[in-house]
Amino acid sequence: MIPRIDACSLRAGDPLTLDALRVAAQEIGFLVLTGTALDAARVTAVIAAYRDFFRRPEAEKRAVDMARTGSNRGWGAAQSEQVDPGANPDYKQVFDCGFELAAGDPLRGLDLPVYADNLWPARPARLGGDRLAGLLVDVGVSHRPAGPQDLVHRGEHCAD
Repeated sequence: MIPRIDACSLRAGDPLTLDALRVAAQEIGFLVLTGTALDAARVTAVIAAYRDFFRRPEAEKRAVDMARTGSNRGWGAAQSEQVDPGANPDYKQVFDCGFELAAGDPLRGLDLPVYADNLWPARPARLGGDRLAGLLVDVGVSHRPAGPQDLVHRGEHCAD
């Protein structure tokens, strides 16, 4: 069963929630985060933006092709990923993005691919960094979380 993690309990550092997070990350590989400030309209808008991007011509998507970066940032074409060398490559397209380090963060100097800058397409504009960053702020994701308290919204929906 996929664990359901409550964002407010995670922010509070609840030991049972932290243990469920550990199990989800280390043993299951998935979790459902509940109790966030995201509403269905925002999630629907992001999904629509991704669909719009995937429908664009391949030449347009190649401008942000992650194969050029050595990191999981940007677009990945169908059959560009193959988890099992003995099986067929994945037939899906992907668009990956992640945490971006602040300009002065000491990890920038290490040139770690896991912290590479995101690649954003020119279109659709609503998929760009500022818009996705706004969505992440709604959930409360910091650029580089110091702990579970930095992974959830700091807004009014969680009682302190």
